[in-house]
Amino acid sequence: MTPAVWPTLQLRSLEGLLMVVKANIDTAGLETNASNLALKGLVPKVNAPLVQRLEDAGAIIIGKTNMPDLAGSLTGYNPGEGFDHTWNPHALGYGPGGSSSGTAAAIAAGMAPCGLGSDTAGSLRIPAENCGVAGMRPSKCRYEQAGCVPLGRPDCMGAMGLTVADISLLDAVMAGEEGCDDIATATGAPADLSGLKVCMPSAWVGENISAGHKAALDLAVAALTEGGATIVDDPNFVSFDKMLNEAAPRLYPMGGPATNLRELQAYLDMHKEELPEVTVEKVVSSIHWTNPIISMTLLGDQPKRVAGMSADEYQAEWEPLLADKAALEAALEAYMTENGIAFLLTPICVAPPFRNASGPRSFAAMEAACAAAKDSGNFGARVGTFFPLYMPNEIAPIKLKMLDLDVPSITIPTAARHSVEGATLPAGILIWGKPRSDRQLLALGMALEKKLAPH
Repeated sequence: MTPAVWPTLQLRSLEGLLMVVKANIDTAGLETNASNLALKGLVPKVNAPLVQRLEDAGAIIIGKTNMPDLAGSLTGYNPGEGFDHTWNPHALGYGPGGSSSGTAAAIAAGMAPCGLGSDTAGSLRIPAENCGVAGMRPSKCRYEQAGCVPLGRPDCMGAMGLTVADISLLDAVMAGEEGCDDIATATGAPADLSGLKVCMPSAWVGENISAGHKAALDLAVAALTEGGATIVDDPNFVSFDKMLNEAAPRLYPMGGPATNLRELQAYLDMHKEELPEVTVEKVVSSIHWTNPIISMTLLGDQPKRVAGMSADEYQAEWEPLLADKAALEAALEAYMTENGIAFLLTPICVAPPFRNASGPRSFAAMEAACAAAKDSGNFGARVGTFFPLYMPNEIAPIKLKMLDLDVPSITIPTAARHSVEGATLPAGILIWGKPRSDRQLLALGMALEKKLAPH
């Protein structure tokens, strides 16, 4: 009898990999409501290009994940009608951070090994740290960014995973770099860190860092040093930081062009067939009053001014910003190269996660604090009332200053823990690379996580 001839099975690089996707990223056949009441019922006909790349490589999207309204919060709090809050799997009394809250919580809870989120001012990196997983904001130019409900110009889709190695696998697919030589190098995750010079600038660490974050940084310094790296607080960093501070008023969210309304309109135009009755005004009016970031980024004078510009006026508005971006990226690249700095090491936050339900820093307390500004019609009053409670965090301006730059950074979990009112929560670190050095950053992350991660 002639033996049966079995066909050769060609497995794709992500064959059968289960993934979750944040609710603001287009997925064909699955609702993309961005946790906004006006966008409920939006079921895109096609995937976002980034999602399509993953599915073409064999990934299986098993569901969409919760988030705050329009990704406008660094918590998992969503009081809008028909929505719910996201909880931290490590301590259910606490939030997971945001705005990619559900993706981080789902991975930490074991629902899926990895997923997609988006990041404007920490929305991948903060929930990753709070939930004890890895999260990377890539260089914005690295992936195609279409098909995501916009919050602002620096929006950037990216990956989360149980480990940095998970993110590295997804990154290779999303960037179309499978098979490149440096992919093999990064996948090998060289354990030899000798010769690396890492800057931990005191200006970006701050004095009010929590005990958990200090312990996480101490672990990272020990692991790097043990591997042969040198950790410095380089005085030359001050010159780049000064340049960044001087440019900050011209950058997002303070400066222009604040494209939020304009970009939201463009997204709705793409989905006229699915939601013909939805307008920008309906989306804005449906935002819950406790969301001051959305108030600031959508209802201010600058977004309205930019929304009314002609195409030529809009292009002219961009030119000085692009010059600022190019100059800052070149300055960071020059500083790191000339001083032999390979990476920057900082915390992602300086405070532990918030409580969900009770306590002086709970979401309920913050909502009560905002109540006085509810009917004032002054979004600035809401922001001024809310922010001291919402972000008592001197590290926040760092993220805001770096938003417009194509600089990758990654949150890596550690064995360090926050101890807050009897709860034990993860504490991680943040590593920054040179502009567009994503694969090198992932290689370092994989080398470090073997020494830092509790699993």
